[in-house]
Amino acid sequence: MSVQVSCDGQQDGHRTLEELKCHVGQGAILPADAAWSGGMSDRMTVADVLARAGSPLPPPLPLLVRRRVR
Repeated sequence: MSVQVSCDGQQDGHRTLEELKCHVGQGAILPADAAWSGGMSDRMTVADVLARAGSPLPPPLPLLVRRRVR
């Protein structure tokens, strides 16, 4: 499954579910960022996409470590 993510209103490319989960764990993508995949009628949050795919979010990083990396 390929997921397209929108961060800060800009399209941020396609990722597999494992890549998406990894980037969320690193703090590069936020669970509240918008995501879309083929077959979806509308965008939803990254957290919802991962939950529906049966791939729960990793534990959050401490606030001092979180940052967006592109």
